[in-house]
Amino acid sequence: MLIDNFQLRLERASTNENHVLVTLRVSKFSDAKTLSISMDKSVSYAYKLLKRLEKRGLVKKHRIDELNMNIWGLTEQGLLISWGVGEEIAPVKRFEPSKVSPITVFHELQLQRAGAQAIKSGWSEWLPGHQLPVGLQRRPDAVVKSLSGEVVAVELERTIKSRKRYEAIISDYLQAIKRGEYDYVAYVVPDQSMALRMPLLFRSIKSVPVAGKRVSLEDRHYNKFSFYSLENWPKEEVSQ
Repeated sequence: MLIDNFQLRLERASTNENHVLVTLRVSKFSDAKTLSISMDKSVSYAYKLLKRLEKRGLVKKHRIDELNMNIWGLTEQGLLISWGVGEEIAPVKRFEPSKVSPITVFHELQLQRAGAQAIKSGWSEWLPGHQLPVGLQRRPDAVVKSLSGEVVAVELERTIKSRKRYEAIISDYLQAIKRGEYDYVAYVVPDQSMALRMPLLFRSIKSVPVAGKRVSLEDRHYNKFSFYSLENWPKEEVSQ
């Protein structure tokens, strides 16, 4: 629907510009499609907004030929403008295209989408893993607070790891949950097929290493892990 009031259009445009600048400050980079989801706008709208910000010297585009796609990040000027007037400015690393690996781009973009969907569903306090305190035994991809106030560690899983790796991961998270760091762990995967198989994989692991010993897993342990396809996150958990 078109916004008839000119002043309202200006305010809405400013709000969307701020949304993009803050998103790029937190996430380092994004693309038009992912930003369109977080703004609840069309991809063409997001692209035009990025081009306007680029002309103003606030963002810069980086072409990834291997993936046939463009991503955007903040310039030094954009980084400064991303902070509100009167807001305390914290040290943030600027966007460095040369340090962006094509291997990790889709993981980061899907994680941004997961965060946007969680916020739209009423969840709060989404925090990407790189902003979590140092020294964690197991650093999740993100942490978020659910509608019921539970602290959820989020893992965006694009490929399957070895059973030995999952044994260590399950052990680390169960110990973190026992310490009160999280209430449970949510695995978000690319599609429903993978979401249906992940719980079966976890339940096939009967014990995990803890302090040099093997500890048997029970339902109360498995129930601390939930599984979602990215499309259905965070509304429809796959039943175990």
